[in-house]
Amino acid sequence: MFIRSALFIIVVLIILILISPVLMATTFGGVLAVLIFAIFYAQRMRTLQKDIQNGKSQLTTVAEESWSNVRTVKAFSNEREEINKFEVDNGVVFGLGRQRAILQGIFGLVVQILLYGSMVAVMYVASLLY
Repeated sequence: MFIRSALFIIVVLIILILISPVLMATTFGGVLAVLIFAIFYAQRMRTLQKDIQNGKSQLTTVAEESWSNVRTVKAFSNEREEINKFEVDNGVVFGLGRQRAILQGIFGLVVQILLYGSMVAVMYVASLLY
């Protein structure tokens, strides 16, 4: 399946180059812009996802410690302190999640603009050529 797909892509590229090298270059330029943006996006999302996972693990640790030591917490009237610890960690995870959602929205917007922009560029170059 992989060999068939790779062969298909190579044949299509050769045909496109034979038909119109200028249109091929325009199309490839649009795709290249999307790929470059996607690489930077993926790197940022990878580090953000690691931060979210670390925050969740910290949140779980605080919750587990509180539940496993309920008697100690109640004995020293530390309920409010444990709740505050959990709220702080939960706020951090929430902020990272919101940042991730914003980045996903920006990525979708930029990719659509780049793709539609490259389609417009191809149509414009084609109108100049023919």
